[in-house]
Amino acid sequence: MDNSMLSPLATIVTLIVAIIMLIMALVGHHSVLAFFALILVLLQLFKVYVNYKKNFTHEDDRDHIE
Repeated sequence: MDNSMLSPLATIVTLIVAIIMLIMALVGHHSVLAFFALILVLLQLFKVYVNYKKNFTHEDDRDHIE
């Protein structure tokens, strides 16, 4: 596995763990843990959005170069 695969894999794993943590916190009525889990989920979703947007822009640039 090369380094280009590690970052997306880590992001996906972190997002899954954050969602599980959020569900467990909400079921157990732990509001502080639920708050931090929600923040983690939002940060990971923002990171995925930024990476997706960046990759989409680079693909468009490559299409114009050819």
